[in-house]
Amino acid sequence: MTRIYALVNQKGGVGKTTTAINLAAYLAEMAQRVLIVDLDPQANATSSLGINHQKINSGTYDALIGRMPASEISLHNPKLKISLLPSSSALAGAQVEMVGIPDREKLLIRALTPLKNHYDYILIDCPQRPDELDRDHVIEEELHAARDSSNCIAARTALVGISNQRATSRSV
Repeated sequence: MTRIYALVNQKGGVGKTTTAINLAAYLAEMAQRVLIVDLDPQANATSSLGINHQKINSGTYDALIGRMPASEISLHNPKLKISLLPSSSALAGAQVEMVGIPDREKLLIRALTPLKNHYDYILIDCPQRPDELDRDHVIEEELHAARDSSNCIAARTALVGISNQRATSRSV
């Protein structure tokens, strides 16, 4: 079962991207299949993985509006063993552009659903302000959201849980 975590906070500079990247790296090291979804138009998760977001032809925005399937847009870093659905500046006006789209609050989950069988974890790096796209993955009951100031606590709890699972597996 794919576990989806959204790292959300109303403030910037609180470690959402850092948490997403570090958690993804740790999970990948544990042989977990991980996808980071960069939902922030600043594209810090994208650039943190060595990709120039200004040269992205298709990204998260294209998956959201259905222009391209997320599976065709996602990039894989074989060295880090992490996949990425990259962001681009096109995402900046997405909320305004999507006003007329029916059920727009479900665009993200629709874009990610076909990827669920390909990843053990999907980590969503969200922008600093809450908007329709954030509510999309927070309201879905199947998602596990790390909200507000608890995002770092949730990530640490996940890391501890994974470490305990690994230790238990070794002792069995």
